[in-house]
Amino acid sequence: TNQPGVSVSLAQSLQNNFALLSLFQDRMNFCQHHDNEVFLFFCETCSVPICRECSVGRHMGHTFVYLQDAVQDCRTITIQLLADAQQGRQAVQLSMEKVQAMAEQVEIKAKVVQSEVKALVLRHKKALEERECELLWKLEKIRQVKAKSLYLQVEKLHQSLTKLDGTIAAVSQVLDEG
Repeated sequence: TNQPGVSVSLAQSLQNNFALLSLFQDRMNFCQHHDNEVFLFFCETCSVPICRECSVGRHMGHTFVYLQDAVQDCRTITIQLLADAQQGRQAVQLSMEKVQAMAEQVEIKAKVVQSEVKALVLRHKKALEERECELLWKLEKIRQVKAKSLYLQVEKLHQSLTKLDGTIAAVSQVLDEG
């Protein structure tokens, strides 16, 4: 019963056997072709109940068994098929439950990983922001040192310029006075 197409053959067997059982249970025991003839046999070739007249007439040469035996065999097979179907149903139900449990585990794990990713990104953002502040602070210190150095250079140059202007004026005056 573990071969491909088993569910189809199982369903077909159940339908065929159910049809035979319901026919017998409905007490449709009289042949439609021969008045007052009771069904005694089951033609296995045609899968229909037949009377004694049909067995020597239109179904001659066919394989047939007593109707009561066919019904009993059908009942036994149907019970086994039903048990197989119930067992198969239980297996499907169990598989479905396992798949649902796996889906729930995937959801739980996805949420855990999502939280871990968010926490990791937050840590990296924080580290980057701290590094940004550190670099900006260092940049400001460098700017201040450079600005002070340049300011001092400008002051020295200004003083030199003032001295040079004084020297130029004195030399010019000496030259003018002669």
